[in-house]
Amino acid sequence: MSYKDDGHGLREASVCPLPPSSVLGFALPGAISLSFSLFLLSIYSSSLSINSRQPSPCSLTILASITPRLAYTTENTYCHPSDPKDNFIRMKAILKAQLVQGQVPNMPAGFPLHYTADGHGSFVLSEGSYEFKQSLCLSSAYGSYPAESDYRDSVTQSALISFSDPYASHRSGRDRGKYTWRISLPTFESNNHPDVRVVSAEVQVDMAVMRSAYGDRIRYDPRIISKALATSLEYGVKLNIALADYSSIGVLANQSKNCIAAPGDVIYLSSDSNGQQQLLNILDRAGFYAKFTASPKLLVL
Repeated sequence: MSYKDDGHGLREASVCPLPPSSVLGFALPGAISLSFSLFLLSIYSSSLSINSRQPSPCSLTILASITPRLAYTTENTYCHPSDPKDNFIRMKAILKAQLVQGQVPNMPAGFPLHYTADGHGSFVLSEGSYEFKQSLCLSSAYGSYPAESDYRDSVTQSALISFSDPYASHRSGRDRGKYTWRISLPTFESNNHPDVRVVSAEVQVDMAVMRSAYGDRIRYDPRIISKALATSLEYGVKLNIALADYSSIGVLANQSKNCIAAPGDVIYLSSDSNGQQQLLNILDRAGFYAKFTASPKLLVL
């Protein structure tokens, strides 16, 4: 058996097993000879040392990879942490899963609003603007080895989740008077500053809704806004939660035959980057049960 270093961490070994007769000096007849020969061959082969330097004319080649650890198989997919598009998609997926479960770690108490000190040793639910960052660890590997990926080429980025109250001074026009939640994610572009972010999800709630019985549900059930943000993040649309009136009912009736809203019902609308609106859900104004739903994942009933 001979070994040759090919310069790339691989070595080749040539093994030429000796015939049993050359080992014993005699041959056994028939089936006994064949069985016994195979047995001796296995013993002889296993006794070969990897350090042997004896030359051999044999052409059987064994390639062994000399590596300090097991490598992943080629069936797994790797994504380099510097890939902007991939990092952006993974970040959205991680955050969306947390929002659906209502388990964003840094989410403030009182979400979708937050508590503030009243100056008398107590805390009150505030409708003032706030923001917080949520760090997300983006693993660089997918596949059959999730634990291994925790140690390989991971990168941590943060999402910015913010709330703007309806009286925010920087707001004007149609957005004024709306409660607005946004998620801003890094662009991951190398030529941009790490703090440069793009709005990736937005949910607006009309003031009339917040003053209704459904507004009380929004205040005290964080899943409503959390799921709305998850939907906005997943589909890349802006969501608006409003109360139906005669004007909006007429517009929606022209867009969809499924519009069975009555004045005072809660309606969920989505709008894309081109301003095209779509009716997602209609909730009854009294019992808040779904009268129509195109996106049942949004609902918290």
